[in-house]
Amino acid sequence: MNIFTQTLRVVCFSTFAFIATITSAQTHVETTDEVVPDVPQPTEFEIFRAQLSEQSLPILNLTVDIDKVTKPEYSNATLRVVDLQKRTLGEEDITFNCKVKYRGSSALCYDKKSFAVKLLNEKGKSLDVKMFDIRKDDAWILDAMAVDLLRMRNRINFDIWNDMSTTPYVTDYENRNGTKGLHVELFINGKYHGLYCFSDKVNRKLLGIKKSKVSDDETVTINGVMYKGDGWYDATYLKGYDNAARTDTVVWNGWELDYPDDYPSEMAYAPLKAFIDFCAKSTDDAFISALDDHVYLQNLIDYHVFILATGLLDNTMKNSFLSIVNINDEQRVMVTPWDLDCALGGFWDGTYYEEVSTNNTLLQVKLFERLWNLNVNDYRNRVTDRWRELCRENVLSAPGFNSRVDDFVQRITQAGAWKREHDRWNDSPGQRGPLHLHTNLEEEALYVKNWFSKNCQYLNDELFANLGTPASIKNMTDAAQHNTPSGQRYNLMGQKVDHTYKGIVVTKGGKRLQRAF
Repeated sequence: MNIFTQTLRVVCFSTFAFIATITSAQTHVETTDEVVPDVPQPTEFEIFRAQLSEQSLPILNLTVDIDKVTKPEYSNATLRVVDLQKRTLGEEDITFNCKVKYRGSSALCYDKKSFAVKLLNEKGKSLDVKMFDIRKDDAWILDAMAVDLLRMRNRINFDIWNDMSTTPYVTDYENRNGTKGLHVELFINGKYHGLYCFSDKVNRKLLGIKKSKVSDDETVTINGVMYKGDGWYDATYLKGYDNAARTDTVVWNGWELDYPDDYPSEMAYAPLKAFIDFCAKSTDDAFISALDDHVYLQNLIDYHVFILATGLLDNTMKNSFLSIVNINDEQRVMVTPWDLDCALGGFWDGTYYEEVSTNNTLLQVKLFERLWNLNVNDYRNRVTDRWRELCRENVLSAPGFNSRVDDFVQRITQAGAWKREHDRWNDSPGQRGPLHLHTNLEEEALYVKNWFSKNCQYLNDELFANLGTPASIKNMTDAAQHNTPSGQRYNLMGQKVDHTYKGIVVTKGGKRLQRAF
């Protein structure tokens, strides 16, 4: 018997006893044929609402004809948001009209599904609201995280990305190049449905992409563009494309026209074609000399480091956005990651992988392969220096990563949300068998933290061992030497190691090469 059933029985028994008392008293006064109306039973959401505390996560109740919800079409609904911190319009309890549909592709086969939510005003038009102090928009995501046994990979990875990279131009939203979000508990039609992540979307508004213009004679002028990689094709690897493919559809050669999706045309896809041609067909000299006219190099360096540090396997331009602010001003392309749960030792289907990151994953993409192999503008050392810098700043260090994970674990478990999520979804059907959730979330967290630490060690000792400028190596060493206790050993990332460790160690205030013994 769960907490909702127990509380419901108490409420119903109390109501029944109260009615019985009144009825008994009435029999001594007068006889009546009046039928006592049924007292509506409180929903699980209402029961839970009454028990919220300062440790609780926000709770959302989606009221919708769930049997009619599909992916292609939106269904009308209402969304009630209860947040004791009052981060939505200053209200603790507020309800919105909205429409919802399922989202995702392979994730649609799971019972726990994600939702796309669009807020509406009383006239059924889009309504921009600053939800949970994130930003004003009408489009939101309820991410089910069904295949992620940790239920936080995507959120943690986006938080890391936001801390290490921004748009190379000014936007209305802190120059953010990724989503923001938080964990909530979702109810559907008053019944508990599980732990979700509520977040904004990567869209035109967030990235500051200039809107298309429609003249009085309905002529369309396309300004900014956004493309989302939708599969593994030559075009998404930036190696080439099928020139015979139609351009009047929202998907072309594995790229989805995310904006302007209302105007798929040769004009809309022309910047993408030109970019692929530059990556795949330009001579080495032309590639090097014209690189800054086509990309923001720091954006690519950050993306390269991000892929290696988190072990993302499904983001070699698939699950990535390419965008241009205004094609009529310049053609420089920015990369934005998306769908970051196939990472940190976890596959897309909920199984595990033990392997550390290698360059082989990202170098499948022609752009990154040429940057690395041609070492354009000292690219290899700049990637290495950036990784070391982010480790020193604790954005990508093992201790910094562990702190992120621990904060999420503590918040979710103290709210009681993990027990409810486990009870609701443990061993739900998956593509390769039941998706087993640990009773203790810290057990899954420990696996992820161990994978991240092992990956950091590999990057330090192998991939980046002979790369980087002298200044970055000195800074890394100085950080590791700082307050090193006598007799203890640390690698150049400041991680404690023992006598079995192979590589450069800092001990007793100095460096030495250690071979396992």
